[in-house]
Amino acid sequence: MPFLCVFCEKERCYLTYLCDKCREQKHLKLLYGDRYDEIVKNVLLRTNDKQEYKIKEEIKKDITSKKNSIEQGDETYTQPKTRSKT
Repeated sequence: MPFLCVFCEKERCYLTYLCDKCREQKHLKLLYGDRYDEIVKNVLLRTNDKQEYKIKEEIKKDITSKKNSIEQGDETYTQPKTRSKT
């Protein structure tokens, strides 16, 4: 007996409570936690043009934070060993 997805209430589910799309969203939420909630609230609760702008700003913020962490150095990173030139 098929049931509707518990989350979206659109897709039919036969053996699970969540459809494939909703299960993927649940997985992302479990991976990113509070960051996922923050992005959903800050990005999706805007008009379409403001959403595009906010997405670009979030990408820039992630790039600069990763660039800063690389420049400061990561103790776990070791330089790969290459062959010496002869």
